[in-house]
Amino acid sequence: MNEKRKLIIDVAVKLFSAKGYHATSIQEIVEGCDIAKGSFYNYFKSKEELLVSIFRFFFDTLKQQLLQLENDDTLDVKQKFTKQIDVHLQQFTVNTDFIQMFAREQMVHISEELDQFMLQVRKETFEWLEDKIIDLYPQMPKEYKVDCAIILGGLLKQYVSILFFDKDSRIKEKIAPFLLNRLDSIVEGFNKHKDPLFKTVPFGSCIEKEPDAKKQLQTLVSRQIEMRKGSTETKKEDRKTLDVLFAVQKELAEDTPNKIILESLLLMFESRDNQDADLSRVIEAMNDYLSREPLD
Repeated sequence: MNEKRKLIIDVAVKLFSAKGYHATSIQEIVEGCDIAKGSFYNYFKSKEELLVSIFRFFFDTLKQQLLQLENDDTLDVKQKFTKQIDVHLQQFTVNTDFIQMFAREQMVHISEELDQFMLQVRKETFEWLEDKIIDLYPQMPKEYKVDCAIILGGLLKQYVSILFFDKDSRIKEKIAPFLLNRLDSIVEGFNKHKDPLFKTVPFGSCIEKEPDAKKQLQTLVSRQIEMRKGSTETKKEDRKTLDVLFAVQKELAEDTPNKIILESLLLMFESRDNQDADLSRVIEAMNDYLSREPLD
């Protein structure tokens, strides 16, 4: 992520946590970053868009940590799941002040984009729990996975809420193993009953179909190429930007674009010292496209 964009997010999180979202102005954020107000709008169209980006950043960070553990071949299935639950707890407790502010100010309907993003996070997290439960208990009939995920998710949510008020690290370290031990008993109990309570959770009916992020990015990149092609009597850095845009366009034309290649190209954009508003929009669209990967 571009350093200035990350700085704006970090400062905004601190100010929102301390003062509240509604009481914090964009002017205070730019003063905290020691940047001009115009620079803010190179990265974010509004305070609402900044808020969505903060949550995307939190969730992307969480997904990266979960994926690292998933790919750790030194851990067995239960050890991975235990450590992944620990990561969830850590993310919530590190950002306690911000999350409490979010709940206190009842900001669920601050924007339609935020509402949809939070629902998408709930859906992905729930499906991830289902998959982890099936991995951990392959002998359990799959029709019980929904009820198991509901119970485990509910228990986890309650323990997280308690940690907001009691940050005792000794207790926090015991929660994940405790929950998975309880899950053993729950699964054993399910095997003695025939009918699950829920077979599906209708997240799809609550979530609007998201715009095709790939098509949006392709359109934006194509426009930028057309705009910049006519004006490259220009600096070496601008010619390099055009070359990177062509590389992005080529990769997006693949049926399955290579995420590692796109992340490398994104890093080249973000390393530019001077980013104009158009390039910032490309960076935002690439971050959005790359962040819409399902939980592994």
